[in-house]
Amino acid sequence: PLSLFLVLPNFVMSTRLRDLIKKVRSAKTTSDEREIVANELAEIRGQLRKEVPEVRQRCMAKLLYLHTLGYSTSFAQMECLKLIVSSFYSDKRIGYLGLMILLDEKQEVTMLVTNSLKSDLSHPNHFIVGLALASLANIGSEEMCRECAPELEKILSGNNPYLKKKAGAAAIRSLRKAPDTAAAWYTPAGLMLSERNHGVVLVGATLLLEALRTEPSLLSASDAVKISSCCVKSLKALTVSGYAPEFDVSGVTDPFLQVALLRVMRLTGAVSAAAAEVMNDILAQVATNTESTRNVGNAILYEAVQTILAIRCDANLKVLAVNVLGKFLRQRDNNIRYVALTTLGRVVSLDQTAVQRHRNTIVDCLKDPDVSIRRRALDLIYALVNGSNVRVLVRELLNFLLLSDVQFRPDLTAKLCTVAERHAPSADWYLDTVLRIMDLAGAYVPDSVTSSLVFMIGNKPTLHEYAARKMYTILASGDTLDQPAGLLQACLWVLGEYGDVAVEGSDDVEPDAAVASSLAELPPAPSADDVIAAVAKVTRALAAGMRDDPTTLGFALVSLAKLSERFDAGTAPGGVDLAQLAAHANIDIAQRASELCALLTTVDADTRSTVLDRMPVPEADPEDEARAAAAHEAAAAGATTASEPPAAAAPSKSRKVK
Repeated sequence: PLSLFLVLPNFVMSTRLRDLIKKVRSAKTTSDEREIVANELAEIRGQLRKEVPEVRQRCMAKLLYLHTLGYSTSFAQMECLKLIVSSFYSDKRIGYLGLMILLDEKQEVTMLVTNSLKSDLSHPNHFIVGLALASLANIGSEEMCRECAPELEKILSGNNPYLKKKAGAAAIRSLRKAPDTAAAWYTPAGLMLSERNHGVVLVGATLLLEALRTEPSLLSASDAVKISSCCVKSLKALTVSGYAPEFDVSGVTDPFLQVALLRVMRLTGAVSAAAAEVMNDILAQVATNTESTRNVGNAILYEAVQTILAIRCDANLKVLAVNVLGKFLRQRDNNIRYVALTTLGRVVSLDQTAVQRHRNTIVDCLKDPDVSIRRRALDLIYALVNGSNVRVLVRELLNFLLLSDVQFRPDLTAKLCTVAERHAPSADWYLDTVLRIMDLAGAYVPDSVTSSLVFMIGNKPTLHEYAARKMYTILASGDTLDQPAGLLQACLWVLGEYGDVAVEGSDDVEPDAAVASSLAELPPAPSADDVIAAVAKVTRALAAGMRDDPTTLGFALVSLAKLSERFDAGTAPGGVDLAQLAAHANIDIAQRASELCALLTTVDADTRSTVLDRMPVPEADPEDEARAAAAHEAAAAGATTASEPPAAAAPSKSRKVK
């Protein structure tokens, strides 16, 4: 706007705006610039004191320039008002510009201009009316907007598109400052949608959206049909029109107006099924024919998808919207992919089948370098998992867990554990999956997962032999102390309870076909000495202090004692002397070793057998079941943060071993 001031007529003042700009730009140092500005401000004050109307305009132009440089020009606020009340257009132009730049709605000086605004809104020169409307739309306070509302309504009902679009902008400001006036602007906004001028229609759509967001009850079913028909007509004209240079943006005709119309249709289509029926064809046309090679087209497609998903439309149209989002996922722009993943996350609860078609593309997003893309993809995959695809998706997630960043593992581990428990196709698959998660995720697996696993094994007699042999294989292979504590504790508990089943098999129950097939893939059944040796190896390593983990050592001692009773291995099973461990530095370990040693040596056989017998089947705590359901929902919502292990999101916090 300052370029407009370069053509101002020369008055008696010595320095023109152009000369001032040259002097400021030619200053070599900051101090030189400050000196030039200080001298100029002093000269401007002197000229303004003379109250010469011909000079005030040029002074204000220079003050606006200095204001943009950051210098204080607050003394010129009253000069703006003097220019506004002038009868010359050139003075009013500078006055209103100064009003918008130097003042805001919170300053009391703006109240003094209200009468001038009302007068200029009724001025016969529509350019002056436009200046007043622009000022009201930019800095209008609630009181100013209420005072000028009658004039705005009169202009909106007129035929001048230049003024109507400016009045619409002022009405939007008025509505935001005084929400209780929404009803007054609702009808004019609807009428503006039938105009031919693009600017008027755009402002009308924006005003209507603002009114309906403020007061949704204004929109009736009959109004929704009428408004939808106007929007469809305008949108159809935009989509079939030829090249229009004044509205073309990257090959798309007026995308801003198209987006605004689609947003209006989103509101009207949600209110009335008849309104949604009116817009079905045009929405399908926009979603099918709009080019997605540029961001302009993507913006329109996204709004079309949002509209389709919000209205009461045909199921085929919703599938088309999901397919558009699938195309977004294949684009290189991460912003578009992020938007697509976020939107699909909301759609999956409405139509999971349509989203499932793009499952492979969603899984590929887990490999994206952008962590926000990976998180959104993980949340979406979590929502897509069901009984029919759990094996495939969990396998993909396990592969991703193997390569994922440290900060990403807590959330991923929590979701994997929840999915594995909720959708497990078989008990042996759940066992293998949880053991794999424990092996890969380590410390990120909460203790509740171990409890969940033990609960499941205890309640599945057909799984006892497979679980015991699987656990023995884990303890017998490699350096056991490299395994996470939760995995070791589960293995020690299972071998303590069902170690004899791993050796002798189970005569009471026959494993089902799936478990029998898994058993056939394991190494041959171990001997009693092998089982005791595997548990003793862990016990000796922990007792020697190779890892400070008294909890796991306690599991190991109990497991050894139970195996000693089952296989008659005496008080030093596997070479572990329980009497020697009674002098351990940890008080709990020393007490447990002493009690177990006494149990194996001094207690009669019947009592010892009763005490060291298998534990009863674990029972579920109803209160903990409710907490587990809440934990599942928290994990589904992605509530777990990446900065801490997701104990709250882990599955089956509900199960305790009694």
